[in-house]
Amino acid sequence: MHPPQSADSFFQSGNERLAQNDFAGAIAAYEQALRIDPQLFEALYNCGVAFHQQSQYEHAVERYAQVVRLRPELAEAHFNMAHALADLNRLEESEAAYRTVLRLQPDNAQAAYNLGLLYKSQGLYDQAVATFQRSLKIRPDYAEALNNIGVIWRDQDKLDQAKLYFEQALQIKPDMVEAFFNIGIIHQKKGAFDHALESYRKALALNPNYAPARWLYLLAIPMYYELETQIEHYRQLFTENLETLIRATRLETEQGRRAALQGLSVTANFYLQYQGRDDLYLQQFYGRFATRIMAANFPHWSQPKPMPVLNSGEKIRIGYASSCLYGHTIGIFLKGWLTGANRDDFEYYCYHIGDRKDALTESIRQGVDHFYHFPGNVTAAAAQIENDRLHILIHTDIGMNPATLQLAALRLAPVQCKGWGHPVTTGLPTIDYYLSSDLMETADAQQYYSEKLIRLPNLALNLPPPLVPASPKTRKQFGIPEAATVFLTTQSLFKYLPQHDDIYPQIAAQVPRAMFVFLAHNNESVTSKFAGRLSSAFEKQGLSFRCLFVPRLNHEDFLNLNLAADVLLDSLEWSGGKSSLEALACDLPIVTLPGALMRGRHTYAFLKRMGLEATIAGSKADYIQLAVRLANEPGFHAAVKDHIRANKHLLFNDVTVVRALEDFYRRFARGKTPDVQEGSQSH
Repeated sequence: MHPPQSADSFFQSGNERLAQNDFAGAIAAYEQALRIDPQLFEALYNCGVAFHQQSQYEHAVERYAQVVRLRPELAEAHFNMAHALADLNRLEESEAAYRTVLRLQPDNAQAAYNLGLLYKSQGLYDQAVATFQRSLKIRPDYAEALNNIGVIWRDQDKLDQAKLYFEQALQIKPDMVEAFFNIGIIHQKKGAFDHALESYRKALALNPNYAPARWLYLLAIPMYYELETQIEHYRQLFTENLETLIRATRLETEQGRRAALQGLSVTANFYLQYQGRDDLYLQQFYGRFATRIMAANFPHWSQPKPMPVLNSGEKIRIGYASSCLYGHTIGIFLKGWLTGANRDDFEYYCYHIGDRKDALTESIRQGVDHFYHFPGNVTAAAAQIENDRLHILIHTDIGMNPATLQLAALRLAPVQCKGWGHPVTTGLPTIDYYLSSDLMETADAQQYYSEKLIRLPNLALNLPPPLVPASPKTRKQFGIPEAATVFLTTQSLFKYLPQHDDIYPQIAAQVPRAMFVFLAHNNESVTSKFAGRLSSAFEKQGLSFRCLFVPRLNHEDFLNLNLAADVLLDSLEWSGGKSSLEALACDLPIVTLPGALMRGRHTYAFLKRMGLEATIAGSKADYIQLAVRLANEPGFHAAVKDHIRANKHLLFNDVTVVRALEDFYRRFARGKTPDVQEGSQSH
């Protein structure tokens, strides 16, 4: 007979297997050792490591927890447990574990750094910076900490400050690919597109396999154009580069799959959608590619899902996934859909994958049955969504950032929809329906969507009217001359395309005291470039420059600025949405020229809803003349203002959209397919 093996012999066998990356074999050996000696904490610890290496985080946490009960002063076990807890999105527990590490080992720079990453992922930026700074006090050459502080400042548009940190990181670590990549993003945010490409090239020279730099080098889109011809140039370049990237992507290998996923995590082609063109082909081209990448990495989340049987008395489960569940336009729109929702027949779930939280986040949390926060964690969100066995999943903001697109490229519910918060077709084969506004769509709008189009009633919005300031600020407080005829235009500067710059001097030529007021970009260089482009347009007309750029404002002052203006000039190709509603709440006349695409027809729909067609232009020349007429004909201006005042209530508190959504959801849960053109009308 063979003598029985000891716990130590099984432990040593486990170590050998662990060293060979035979994690299953290692776990089996450690478990044998623990059956003989349950107090062998080294076996518990290494078993946790083996589970961790296989991404079996729950089992890893369980083993680490057993270790710290036996050896509460073992910092390494607390550290690994913190890491696994973060992977499970158990962020408060992870924070507590890292704090324990720092209590036991105050000079553990890695623990401080990881705690900083944890705070950063939750949008707790002040705490993150302070914790990264703590890691730098322990280890002054911690280039990764400097890089992450730079990322925080970069994402808050403190670009010059961010660049200093990236440059400091490069002084310590001259071959730090991530720092060159991040400097490229800074140049891109400043509108210095060629400099951005040069930084991506530098990153790729150091590491040709660094997917984020490869993807942005090939697929980056300028946010700003000097000439209309540049738009077509960059669209063609994007198409060619996407073809190149697809040909070079190898999804049959683990390395290729991971690289493709890493590349997909840095771009959603956001600026492509602001070029004023029909993007269906390019969105589908990219969307199919993104879906293949996600399916290769997550095949278990890429199969068709059967509709869950709805048993008697069971509620229909509706999920909303978003990165904007805070005081963002998209979050505000979703809050409207949830306001007055039927909680007797429906069970509502929200999955917040952004990092920001505020009072609206809490309000949405209170308005649903289940609320989950997975800041930037696509896999944790996907696991939870699948576990909840939804009947229908609605993504509100696909395309706003890479995480929303990655999540939407999976098949996590039998029916998946896109809300109109970000009003562009997704091109994703995983998204079945596009929930749009009937008034914003043309009769032939289906041709612009890869999804089946659903026309919800009216504006597809259910919003309360904004609280207009009772004691408005004066023009002087905004630096606006009292005697000016103020044409306000309040969109992000990248929405203004160069082919429409001539609108402003043509109006000015007929309105002697015209002053055009824009909101400045967060980055001064972008504002300066845009102002230079407009200045050239005025020069061509032989006119002095009459544009004013007001710094970004809080909500109350934004309303005050609308109250101080005479006319709002809607942006062409991509119309004002929430901002136009707020202008109308302030009784401000708006001139709009509707485009062919829904994103250029928001303000048009608002005016149609109020029965106010007098300021809807039929051409660019008509747009200019309507603006001039509002400025030069006091009677016309007063009549438009009176009409807005009497009818603006029609824009708000429209619960019909909530009921229409519920009808749409019920049909699926009962096994019926809705008529995609139901409620449609020609406009």
